[in-house]
Amino acid sequence: MTSAPSQETLQPAEAVLRSDRDISLALHWSAFDRMTPVCNPEVRPKFKIDAQKPIFVMGSCFAREIGARLMDMGSDVVDFNFQMAADEWHTIPSVIVNKFTPATIYNEINWCHGILTRGDGFRAEDVDELLYDIGDGYVIDGSLTGFRPLKRDRAIARRAALYDYFAHIFEAEAVVITLGLIESWWDSERQRFLEEVPQNPKLLARYGAQFHFCKLDYHRCRALLLDTFRLIDSVGGPKKFLITTSPVPIVRTFTDDDVIVANSYGKSLLRAVCGELVDRCPNVDYFPSYEAVTLTRDWSVYTADRRHVERSHIARVVAMVIENYFTNIPDHYRDLTASVLAFHEDVLDHALELAEKVVAAAPASFGGWVQLAKCQARAGNFEAERAAWNKVSALLPDNALALELMADSYCKTGGAEALVERAENFLARHPGVASAERALLKGYYGAGLLRDCVGLAHRLHTLHAMTGDCYAITSRAHEALGDIEAALAAAHMAVRVERQSPESLARLAELEALAAVGR
Repeated sequence: MTSAPSQETLQPAEAVLRSDRDISLALHWSAFDRMTPVCNPEVRPKFKIDAQKPIFVMGSCFAREIGARLMDMGSDVVDFNFQMAADEWHTIPSVIVNKFTPATIYNEINWCHGILTRGDGFRAEDVDELLYDIGDGYVIDGSLTGFRPLKRDRAIARRAALYDYFAHIFEAEAVVITLGLIESWWDSERQRFLEEVPQNPKLLARYGAQFHFCKLDYHRCRALLLDTFRLIDSVGGPKKFLITTSPVPIVRTFTDDDVIVANSYGKSLLRAVCGELVDRCPNVDYFPSYEAVTLTRDWSVYTADRRHVERSHIARVVAMVIENYFTNIPDHYRDLTASVLAFHEDVLDHALELAEKVVAAAPASFGGWVQLAKCQARAGNFEAERAAWNKVSALLPDNALALELMADSYCKTGGAEALVERAENFLARHPGVASAERALLKGYYGAGLLRDCVGLAHRLHTLHAMTGDCYAITSRAHEALGDIEAALAAAHMAVRVERQSPESLARLAELEALAAVGR
């Protein structure tokens, strides 16, 4: 083996050391101002992206955040909105398309590319390599996060919708990809990677012998991403690829390492791969969202779980992406970005003023009305908040998340009965959707329908579709019905789900005191 570096990595010393070269970002002491109070690495983009041209985002949660903000700008970004009942999926539909490793990103694009280039459209048999039969007519899609069992016909219908969704990547001008993990699961029989750990008991009982854990190495990640870029470019011409490493740590490791060490290794490897791809490929660039979050020396950058990035910092980083890379940005979106940042910096009057300006200039801006509703809520203007949420619902009548977001404002303004009616009407059109059922739960409580509330809570709990605030409401419903033990159990779940937030802990202490008196 030669120790000589490859020819393409060599740069003439004279060019690197020339006196007129801009080294303003090269010196350690020059970075101090970019490190405090938060880390804001400077970016020198290789290309610009027209915000009004088709854009596709994929990868982990951060890609979804960028996609949501681009949609607020009116960009042509595809959203996956296949309605699923709570027993099929527990949160908003777009989460199910998350891809966390280079292997599963490649899997999905290769599957879609094969159907597209075959030329005769999606066929039911195209799902055979993806679905695992676990008995009683149920299957699990091994290429989707969640591993929720579905009836086979529903799984095929969802896969048809997923094909239509992912096929848009070949029509995009730019593709944004975030990389999250290297810890992977391999099916040695089907020669495919799974999206996540195969821990469903029925799945393991039938297929466990063919599943294996592995860590993707540097060369495998690099090759998978290069193959992904090649496939995407092969239809519709070359694309611009903006890649980044997710700052969200792994929730657990399947190695014997401390999770801190395992996370550092995985993120470092992915970051190194990104660096080489940027050096090697003229149509690939890296945005330092990983550095902007992890090098901010303040735990407030994360939510209470110390994993997910706090909303204000997401807004800050996404604003950096858009400012540096995107052109043809509508004026109203610049105001929306400024409003979001002001909101999270507690400059409420300015945030509210800008949000009102956004919806006046762009009445169809979903993000503008959401931001206005949040500003009105924080200002205590609950009637105005409710009016803003009504606008959101009118813009997206079949969006369950919008219904869930508006629930609190209805209850605070004496509109619980109206909320129940809206939620029931939605569920008549889209039965079992978890976000709508959580809105209905809140409506039941606000309307005094306590037994309906706790009955629905039991169903959602069984389906692992409850949120912390729904557990808190259920706890109060049980207390009002005189069942302190059930109220305590729900309060304990609220503490667990909300990662011991002060509110949930105070509520638990209050109930424990009541229970002690009763005993």
